Parts: sequence; structure tokens; C-alpha cells
Amino acid sequence: MSREKLNELLHDDFMEITQSGTTYKKLDALKGLSTSKTVDIEAFNFSVKVLTEGLVRVLFETKTTDIKKNIVKEALRSSLWKFEGGKWQIIFHQGTPKGK
Repeated sequence: MSREKLNELLHDDFMEITQSGTTYKKLDALKGLSTSKTVDIEAFNFSVKVLTEGLVRVLFETKTTDIKKNIVKEALRSSLWKFEGGKWQIIFHQGTPKGK
């Protein structure tokens, strides 16, 4: 994904809590975007719930494979998407390691 596209998708008040517990703001996410492909990410089991007009919660799972180290991590993901200014943007995201 390009930085331009990610910038469009992330709300200015975006915040993420990663699987490791690190928090990121929009600028952090944009700076940290890698253009080299070091991981494969598969996303599945999506569900969407309308929380209120203009705000939805998206739940899904991911399977991330580190291509170089051949390490696979599974996670549960939760995102809040806000409709503002005529477009949907992600305002919050959290990843939690999936328990075995």
C-alpha cells in the first residue's frame, strides 16, 4: 500500500495498539510503512457491526508469515471506522495475539 493511500484511509485522530502493546498515531503509521515485502498477511473471518450512525466496528483475524524467518503469527483484530467528510476512515485499530 502506498503512503498516499494509507494517509487517505487513516483518520487524523487514528490510534493503534499493536500486538506487542505499542501505541501508534497516524504519523507513526505513515513513517513505519515499509515498501519492501517481508511478510505475507492473510485476513479472514470479517464481521461488521454498526455502533451508531457513521461509526462501525470491524472484527477479523489475520495470519502473518515472516517470509525470511518463516514464522507465523495469528491475531484477532478490531477496528473502528468513522464516516466523516464524505468518506470512511479508520480511527482506531487493535491487534491481539490469538490464543491457542
